[in-house]
Amino acid sequence: NETYNITITAKSDSGNGQITLDMSCSDWGSGTQYSTLSGSTQQVFSHVFGSTYETKYGTYTVPDNRDAWFLQGTLSFDNNTDYNVSLFSIKREHISDVTENFNLLMSNNWYNSSGPLFEDEKEEFFINPVNLADKDGIINVSTRIDGNHYGMIRLIYNAPLLLSRNARYKVNSAVNGIFNLTLTEDISLYSDTFKMFPFSIENTDLFLTADDGSEERHVSNNGNVWVTCNTPTTERTVEIIFEADAPSILDESPLDEALNISLLPTLGVRVRDVQGDTVEWWIKSNATNNWVTLANGINSTGDFIISTLGLDMDDYNTKYWWSINTTDQSGSGLWTNKTFWFITRPESYPIIISDPVPTNMAANIPISISKLEFNINDPDGDLMNYTVITNPIIGSGSGTYVTNGTYNMTVSGLDYSTLYQWSINVTDGKTYKNVTYRFTTMKEPGVWWNSNWQYRIKIIINHTLLTSDQHNFTVLINLTGDALSSYSQADGDDFVFTTYAGDLINHEIESYNYSNGHLFAWVKIPYLSSTIDTDIYLYFGNQMIGNMQNITGTWDRYYKMVQHLNETSGIHYDSTIFDNDVDNFGSTQDIVGLIDGGNSFDGSDDYIRVPSDSSIQFDEGSFTAEAWIYPETVPESGGARVINNRGTGSGGSNKGYQLKIDASAGSWKFKDASIDDDAGNYKTYEGTTTYSFNDWYHVAMVYEADDLLGFYVNGVLDGTLSVGSYGNISNSLPTAIGAAIAANGAEGTYSQFYDGGIDEIRLSNISRDVDWLRTCYYNQYDPVSFFDIGDVEIESTVDVIPPMISDVDITMSDPVDTVIGWGNISCTVTDNLEVHSVYLNITYPDLHTENTSMIEVNSGQYYYNTTFTSVGDYSYFIWVNDTSDNSNISSIHTFEITETGDITELSIHPLTQTVDIGETFTVSIYCNQTKPIKGYEFDLEYNTSLIYANLVTEGDIFDGYSTFFNDGTINNTNGYINNIYNLITGEGNVSESGILANISFTSKSEYGISNLSLHDVGITNESTYIPIVYYNGSVLVAPNWDINLDHEVSILDLVLIANHFDETGPPGWIREDVNNDGDISILDLVLIANHFDETW
Repeated sequence: NETYNITITAKSDSGNGQITLDMSCSDWGSGTQYSTLSGSTQQVFSHVFGSTYETKYGTYTVPDNRDAWFLQGTLSFDNNTDYNVSLFSIKREHISDVTENFNLLMSNNWYNSSGPLFEDEKEEFFINPVNLADKDGIINVSTRIDGNHYGMIRLIYNAPLLLSRNARYKVNSAVNGIFNLTLTEDISLYSDTFKMFPFSIENTDLFLTADDGSEERHVSNNGNVWVTCNTPTTERTVEIIFEADAPSILDESPLDEALNISLLPTLGVRVRDVQGDTVEWWIKSNATNNWVTLANGINSTGDFIISTLGLDMDDYNTKYWWSINTTDQSGSGLWTNKTFWFITRPESYPIIISDPVPTNMAANIPISISKLEFNINDPDGDLMNYTVITNPIIGSGSGTYVTNGTYNMTVSGLDYSTLYQWSINVTDGKTYKNVTYRFTTMKEPGVWWNSNWQYRIKIIINHTLLTSDQHNFTVLINLTGDALSSYSQADGDDFVFTTYAGDLINHEIESYNYSNGHLFAWVKIPYLSSTIDTDIYLYFGNQMIGNMQNITGTWDRYYKMVQHLNETSGIHYDSTIFDNDVDNFGSTQDIVGLIDGGNSFDGSDDYIRVPSDSSIQFDEGSFTAEAWIYPETVPESGGARVINNRGTGSGGSNKGYQLKIDASAGSWKFKDASIDDDAGNYKTYEGTTTYSFNDWYHVAMVYEADDLLGFYVNGVLDGTLSVGSYGNISNSLPTAIGAAIAANGAEGTYSQFYDGGIDEIRLSNISRDVDWLRTCYYNQYDPVSFFDIGDVEIESTVDVIPPMISDVDITMSDPVDTVIGWGNISCTVTDNLEVHSVYLNITYPDLHTENTSMIEVNSGQYYYNTTFTSVGDYSYFIWVNDTSDNSNISSIHTFEITETGDITELSIHPLTQTVDIGETFTVSIYCNQTKPIKGYEFDLEYNTSLIYANLVTEGDIFDGYSTFFNDGTINNTNGYINNIYNLITGEGNVSESGILANISFTSKSEYGISNLSLHDVGITNESTYIPIVYYNGSVLVAPNWDINLDHEVSILDLVLIANHFDETGPPGWIREDVNNDGDISILDLVLIANHFDETW
């Protein structure tokens, strides 16, 4: 096996260009004998190159086969004009005993390197993709290593034609398809035969003559022709003869199957005849449904371009066919014919509406915006008219006969926390375009964030302590207040911080003393202004909520470790998502730190160990290491390590960094603070400014990759080092706090211990700027000056008023019995904010109780309807609660269910039904009789605010008899139909059940429930009235698109339809049949979707 290292150095102008390199090695010992298409293929790499030069490496191993000798492949480009490939190289891993030259063939261009190819030597070839790649962005790659037992050559004659094996030779001449070669020596391991194979299956007619007459012509297993002759020991002359092939047709324009081609295009191709024969050509078109010659001619240059105008190809959006016919009658005499098609452009391209301002679905838009902006473009260049409307209305706009460009319209009167839609309609007289955009305005500043929190305090951050604006800055809040200890939870779980606009912001509690209300909290503020004060709120006073902290979310993504050192014993826990928790070795925990707790180091053997982790190994990138220190002495002459990831040892040999101080005339200063990389670079900083012991200082080491190393004290620059180009500083060491962790690059005996206090250690993988560091210092050293505290505010809208229950009533069937006796219990419930739930509690005659929800049929009106099957006394009450957990209970009401004997029953049919606004429906009066009847009479009452009567028609109960029917008097003003009656004239009566009458109604434009009540009901036999019981009904006017009648169109309604999908029945057989066509289908889903999120 031979291994080759592949190298590409490239860049793409777009900054986002992908290059794919595939290599293969032809395997001449495979079953597909002598096929250049066989063998193993391996993608070396595929990489997206940026706008600056990058180098990418790949490895290709030749298969374990002595006959696998020919290395070839492709470079693929998305768009070859996008790339600059400055280096392509291939090198062998091992030296060759006889290698003399290395040759690279790229798309018929040779790149040669002379001389031995030694182990690990790279051969470099500069290439230009624009010149080498084909129309698909492909460069064909082949290599030849002379004398490496397996020689390879391509004979070039306007195109690559032949491959050879087992011989080295030179091309003496190549004229009219005859190659004259001199075979120079025998280098075959297994054969004394010179072999030549066609590179392309288009060139299979191949002949050979040798000066010793040893030539032979063969046909391989896969049909390829190949030739052989004896291999000479010195030199031999052979000639290889090609039979001429047909012309080739290349590079058609327009491309085959192209779309959106302009009318009357120019049709053209490239014609190539590799032998240079005279070529006759024709360009034809069927634009008139008959093939017509548009142009023809003769050319003998061997490689030429022909073109002509596509006459009659002048209809929009039309598919046209055209063809090229070529022949070289003086050469091969063969024909090459190709047919292509394309589709012309539409008559009018769609208008483009783009670049809305505000952007679509933008949030937190100020209500002060004064205009909406957009761009319109007509690709055809036509003049356009446009209109713009808004919902809710905040303005409108229009323009006539405008050109492509950006336009705007004035808006005003925007409200807080409102979703606005604005629709742009544009036409050029031929096409129309409509686009709707949406945006939401900001919350009203200062509005109470959530009424479940009863108290808040405003915190005003002093802008004069900021030298520049800061984004996503974590501020220390240190405050004490009696209100906190009086109203918050004991552990501070209910603390919530918001912006002035009411947006929740993340916080971490370092400590909270409930007894005195002293809080240390870190709050990540999205934006701190250096020109005006920034207001935030602290909310508290919710005893029901869980922990509202988001500890890891309090620190920006560049922080890799944040240690507060506030733990009183054991492990110190990292606040970032990287969990860089640390172990304490000897240092005293829970001292009085600058902020809360801290650690004290004795200068002799105390330290903190941070285990190694990739998140705090900074490679070749920037970083910041910072801490609060309280140095008391520097006990060792070599200095003391504050933060160390390098250890001791000579500079240039131990990768890492160290933040180190030393004593100087009774004070301290920076000394040997340094970084060390993997290339032997070592930079160390010696400070000159001294600082007093026994005070707190904020120190920071900031590395700007390949530029500067800076050191800061209390947000002020102590000094810098110019670094220049630097390598990788990462290592496998842990990081030590308060000591040197290693000697000569390995963790060992700790040394150079720090004496004093340390608090708030942070590591970041960016270089924090001086303004950021200075703001940290001002905020953490003197938080009292950094912000002011406002008064405690109390939520004035805390809801303590329970819901009100009124109009409790029950409507009973008459008589009330256990068979079909029913009761309709109703009430009205109101609340100053919002009702949450309404329940009915019923005690049955056997004294068991049941609780059930009541249904809201209109705003504040609730009902429950059921059939009672037990005889006896019932009692019930209604209980309600609101969204603030206030509740109320009604007084107790009673009713009785009695048993009734053998009677004739009248009922509204259906007993209940639901209809939509404007729907016409039918109600029937049904008689379920037990005795013969001869006549009947009744009145019907209904709610005219919801429905009106159309027509009363005779039922089927007296079918077959002569009757005298009166359809009554309809009064749609008062909601009555009076004096509906019917009787059999002559002898006879009816004993079967049936319908007395049918009444047609139409619903009006309001939602609600209308009772249907029978009055003055009488049923007679031939001489007297008979005993009856009748049951009233109701109709609910509600939208048919609210399937579950919960007053909101939601996903639940779509799910109910999906549960019956593809089921069929009579029209309107269930509510899921929204369009009443008897088929539950996609049409029903669409109707629901059109009303999605609507309420009623």
